[in-house]
Amino acid sequence: MERSPQGVTLTELLVVLSIVAILAVMAMPAFLQLMARHRLEGATEVLFGDLQLARLEAVRRDKPVTVAFQTSVDGWRWCYAISDQGACQCDHRNDCRLDGSASRIVSAAAFQRISLRTNFHHQQTAFTPLRGALHAGSAILHNEYGSAHIIVSSLGRIRICSNELRLYPAC
Repeated sequence: MERSPQGVTLTELLVVLSIVAILAVMAMPAFLQLMARHRLEGATEVLFGDLQLARLEAVRRDKPVTVAFQTSVDGWRWCYAISDQGACQCDHRNDCRLDGSASRIVSAAAFQRISLRTNFHHQQTAFTPLRGALHAGSAILHNEYGSAHIIVSSLGRIRICSNELRLYPAC
């Protein structure tokens, strides 16, 4: 009685590994694009949420609440913070205060390879309890995937638009 061979040969193993390697190399650009898109969506949602929080806090406290931005010329080094004490510098520890304690500071370090540019007057916007926003404008978050615009109207309405991210309406 002849026994059939069991297992795989070295040649068969190398062929399978070669096919897996080729498929992995082909999938890598799509995976990197997916990761870039998710980073941009995450940064957009965080900034949108913080602007909504500032607007809500202005109404709750019955006094203006400021969101102060600082960006480098190229947009890759940035930070912002919420303050009920007026303008503040988010790159100085404990300068931005909310309810007497240091407010949360969000910076580019939390969102790798995301740039931020704003066109707010004096790099800040303030929400008032009755009038909406004192300084209308927008913030643009950008990475290798695309960009997202967060627009604050003079009435305090905050909206997001993007031509690349399908979650939001086109700009």
